Order: sequence, then C-alpha cells, then structure tokens
Amino acid sequence: MSFGLKGSVISSLCRGIPAIVWYGFQSWIGGTALNEIMKIITGGSFDNVAICFVVLQIVQIVLSLYGFHAIKWVETVVSVVIGLALIYVFVVLLTSYSNVIVEKWVHTEGSWGLPFFAFIMMFMGNYAAIFLSAADYSRELKPGISNTKRGFLYFLPIFAAYGLTLTIGAMLASATGVANPVKAFAIVVDNSYITFFVSAFIILGSIGVNMVANIVPPTYVIQLLTKLKYKPAVAITGLLALCSFPWVLVQDSSSKGLGIFILIYSAFLGPIVSILLVEYYILRRQKVNVSDLYKEDGPFAGYNPAAILAMFIGAGAAFIEVDLAWIIGFVVAGIAYFLLMKFAFKDSKFKKGTIFEVEDQDIAPKKF
Repeated sequence: MSFGLKGSVISSLCRGIPAIVWYGFQSWIGGTALNEIMKIITGGSFDNVAICFVVLQIVQIVLSLYGFHAIKWVETVVSVVIGLALIYVFVVLLTSYSNVIVEKWVHTEGSWGLPFFAFIMMFMGNYAAIFLSAADYSRELKPGISNTKRGFLYFLPIFAAYGLTLTIGAMLASATGVANPVKAFAIVVDNSYITFFVSAFIILGSIGVNMVANIVPPTYVIQLLTKLKYKPAVAITGLLALCSFPWVLVQDSSSKGLGIFILIYSAFLGPIVSILLVEYYILRRQKVNVSDLYKEDGPFAGYNPAAILAMFIGAGAAFIEVDLAWIIGFVVAGIAYFLLMKFAFKDSKFKKGTIFEVEDQDIAPKKF
C-alpha cells in the first residue's frame, strides 16, 4: 500500500532475505534435534547433523508445497508439549544449576546501558519481520471475532511464550555455556527418554515456525519477481535456505555476528513498519479501498517515492547507532514519511484518499 505495487518489491526483499536466513537457521536447530534422536536410536553410532539437516529440509519443502495449513494442527500440539518441556527445564535449572546462574546473572557487573537496550532492539528487530508478514496470514482469518478479542488472544500467548522461551534459553546458555538450545537441553536433562521425546517436538516446532514465519514471505517475493506458481517458488525458497550457512550462524562464536545481522536488517524493517503504520492510522485514518490496492492503473500503481525515500532516510539514521537501529529507524522514517507526504511530491497519486488530499483541495484556487 505505502510503497506502491512495484515499490512493494523493495520492501518485500527487505523482509524475504532475512526470512530465508532464519529458515535455514531454524532447520539447523531442527536437524540438531533429529541428530539427537538418531544418536539415541543407534546408541551413538550415528552422529551427523548435516545429513539430518538436509533430510529435514526436504521434508519441509514437501510439506510447504501443500501450504502452511498442512502444519496448523501439528503446531497446536507442539506448543503445548514444548511449553511443558520448558517448564520442566526451568525447574531443573533452578534446582541443579542455581549456583551457576546466580553467579553469572546476579553476581556480575550490570549492563543497563546501551548493551541492555541493544538486546531489546534485537528482539524487536526480529519480531518486526512477523509484523510485516501479518498481511500474508490475515487473509486466512475467519470473521466473527472482534479486533479487541482477537488482539488479546494473540498478545497473551505471544507475550507468555516469548517471555518463557527467552528467559529459559538465556538460563540454559548460562548454565551450560552452549548456545544451541537442543544441545544445551540434552546436557541439562541427561535423560535419553525425555531428550528423545522433546527433540521430536522441537523438530515439529522448527517445521511449524518455518511454515508460518519463514517460508511464506520469501515465496511470495519469488512469485512477485519471477511470476512462478506457488509450488516452484516454495521449492526455490527451500533450496536458498540450504545455502544460508546456518551451521555457521548457530556456532557459539557466531552469536555476536548473528546479533549484528538482526540489528542490520532491523534498520530497514523498523522504517517499513513505521511507514505502514503512519499510512494506515494517520494518513488514511484506517479507511482503505481494498480493490484499489490491486488495480494496475489505480492510485497505488507504480512506486511511491515518498515511502522509498523515507525508508532509506530511516535506515541511514539507524546506522548512526546500530545497537539502537530498530527504534531509531522506526521513529525517523515515520516522521520523514509524514513530512514527505505533506510537503513533497505535490502531484503524487499516492495522496489520494489521505488527509493531505483534502488539504490540497482546500488550498486549491476555486473557479467561478
């Protein structure tokens, strides 16, 4: 909407490229879990994460050919089991590793300055990618539920799940010194039956996350750029994820680099989210003619120079302080877009239906 039919390619690429990287990353985590299962089954004679990763990737490509609805019922079960497993791990950590956690979390020098906010920005930058994918899934929503109830039903589970996962993940890393959550889980639990059971659901969870968050956006971008049908595009997405080198990103030594990667792409995602919010809530006051969005000769055809320029202004400002990239880009781009839409590109067709169209009509000379 904000960038125009052709301009949306730019914003879509900013969303699609990180999604492919996360697709590979999540698949490697799932492959690690599959490898743990194979080690238990074979008594340790099999130990090859790379093979498990490729096998899991092939399975995901096949599943994604049938759309993300194919995994919806699995996610429901997986979320419950993994939630219970996390609570179990939390209890184990408190009872068996409390001294290590206290030493590393409590008896340590504080970092409530820039490093603390940098971690928050990494979280927001990661989740901004999900914000931008909302349109890909909102078309599947069933009517009959108010926006307030729907928002509450989404916010509460997300808040609880993220809070629990981030806290326990950080505790696992502190207690074991291992960044890979699957390997850390196996060390902490030290029970082959529980490890087998939970690893199976971690695999399903990895598939579920990829199906919902990481496969659909880049697939739509590939379709947009190549005019391919869904199935060939989704297969290409899976192959590209194989080439994202997730085995490098998941290493303990690469954790800082992964954080920088998140901050860099959030420098673009933050501005895009801000521009969309300003467009919908301020400029259009939540009133959009949906049919106009798809007309090749309509008000949203082509490129919106104001949105593209605002995105790069926001991203440029974000790189002044990369640790705060998301919030800087978000604020600067939103202000820049509002001002550009108001004062620049006077004859832009993208002003049609906005508050500035009314202003232009008011100041235009009247004919008698």
